[in-house]
Amino acid sequence: MTSKFNARRALLVLTLCVLGYLLWPQERVKISFEDSFCYLEDTTFILHWRHSVELQDWQEYYQLSSGNLFLSASYMQTFGAGTPSSGNVIEAPEGYVGLASEVVLPSLRWIVSRNMQGKLITSNGTWTIYNQVPDYTEITIQPSRVARIIFWLGNNCYDYGYFSDDYHEQSENS
Repeated sequence: MTSKFNARRALLVLTLCVLGYLLWPQERVKISFEDSFCYLEDTTFILHWRHSVELQDWQEYYQLSSGNLFLSASYMQTFGAGTPSSGNVIEAPEGYVGLASEVVLPSLRWIVSRNMQGKLITSNGTWTIYNQVPDYTEITIQPSRVARIIFWLGNNCYDYGYFSDDYHEQSENS
């Protein structure tokens, strides 16, 4: 009798632990556009685009932490309209100028088009957003808390086929 009771108690505790693991919210980056949204698995990402005036590439490095997005570095091929005016110069890839940043943002609103060629890069690949939405679509990037089970059941950006493998090949060849 006691062993059945202990077995049931152990099963109950195990079930509660599994449910807690699946339902406990995790910090994720939520990407929203038009009537769609998905979550990134990564907590770091890069926004890459071509500046509309100079027609030169820019990259901004972000990290999700404590419910905010932190812009830590920007890399630009040229200086001009919209160039940050503060920050320490840092080492940058060849052909770029790098600036360190300490900018904290609650969210980002990013307008993408074929003209500016907006891409979102993570350790899992490159999402050429500008190819998948109409020109001048607003992309909202924001911190969110979501249960693991929701993420695993198909609300992650990687399951939708948004990312390609070209970033991994490019990184391996560098």
